[in-house]
Parts: sequence; structure tokens; C-alpha cells
Amino acid sequence: MTDQATFPATLRELTAEELQLVAGGWAQSSQDLYGGDIYVTAWGYDTDSSWFGTGDEDYPDGSGGGGDNPYEFTFANDDAPCKQGAALKIGNHLHGLESTIGKYEFGALIVQNADGTYGALDNGINTSYSAHMARLTPPEGTDYSQILGIVQNQPYDTSLSGFNSNYLNRYPSDGDWMALETLAEYGADAARLSIFITDPWGTTREFKLSDKALYQAMNDSQRLQGGNLPPETVPCGS
Repeated sequence: MTDQATFPATLRELTAEELQLVAGGWAQSSQDLYGGDIYVTAWGYDTDSSWFGTGDEDYPDGSGGGGDNPYEFTFANDDAPCKQGAALKIGNHLHGLESTIGKYEFGALIVQNADGTYGALDNGINTSYSAHMARLTPPEGTDYSQILGIVQNQPYDTSLSGFNSNYLNRYPSDGDWMALETLAEYGADAARLSIFITDPWGTTREFKLSDKALYQAMNDSQRLQGGNLPPETVPCGS
């Protein structure tokens, strides 16, 4: 006799959470997903908010959990007379931290300084001691209209499965685009927002929020082949 599946005797209405999952997940908004915090993420870690932990985990140096604050390194001498030049200097700095601090994702917010130069907000680099994400939420009271973009690195993945991820991580993830859009929601000028990604090999490229549709329409095969990759970011005046 053939086994038959057993079905529930009654049907029930789906919850709002279940309906969202059927529809493809929650809306891609940092305000919905991360409570308004701004995260940049690697490929594969875009919508798993539970993966980020509670914020109370210990740092590798034993200094205790981060709570609501990302770990910040302050630095100087990364300012430049143009946005792209500052992003390149910051990106090189982030890539260098992989060998001195660890293979983590680091990030900074780009602003125009009072003297007309460009650099990192509060001369700060943020990390969450993860190879896959970093929290970049500015301090309370920040004027978001001064923020022009994000710089982040992607550490080289040496795992057996890392071959593809290293090439995919040359491009912004859905979480990265979400971070730019959240900055715009909070008052940054969407027309001027960019994310600069320093890839696993140390090359920095600029991706403009205005080009989001182009990059999100690509499939993984096109990304692996380097389709639509912007030119390398170069110093001011080059």
C-alpha cells in the first residue's frame, strides 16, 4: 500500500512574518533589519540579522564586548583634496590593517572637512572584528548631509570555498547598497553617495548609488568574470 501524506485538519492564516518570507524576505532597509544601524557586509551575509550577534561578544584582545559601539581606530594623514583620493588612502589603510590587526572587515564614512579636503568622519575606522561585516553607525548628532560615502575593505578568503567569494566581493553586496540608501534616508545627498570597495587584492573601486540598478541586475557569473567593474580609484590629479 502506498504511503499517503498526512495533512492538517484545518488551515490557518499566515502571520505577517510568514507572509514576508513567502514574498522574499523583509524589505531591504537598515531601519527594518538592523534597527537603523548602518552595516556593510560581504556576499552571503546580507539579510541574516541574527548572525551579527548581540553586541556583547568579547573582542579578540579580551577587552570585552562592544555593546552599542563599534570598535574604532583613530588615525590621521589620510585626508586628500578630492573624494576619490581620500577614499584611496583610506582603502589602502584598511587593507594594511588586515596584516597588523587581523583579516577583518574595516570601514569608514567619507566626509568633506571644514577646510575643503576630504577624509574619514572623525578620522575614525570602524570594525566589528568580523571578516564579513562592519558596523559604521555615526555618533549621535552627526550631520548626515556631510557624509559622501563609505570606504570598506574585503579581506582575502583563504578557505576552499573562498575562490568565488573573493571575486564576488569586488562588488557591493545587497547590504552595502542598503547602507548607502540608509545614509540617504537620514539626510545624505543620494546623488553624491558612493561606496569604495578595497577588494581582497588591495584594489579600490568606486560604486555610485546612482548605478545600483546596473550592478544588482548582474548575476554571479557576470561578477566572477568582472563585468562592469569600474576603473581603479587613483590619487587626486592623476
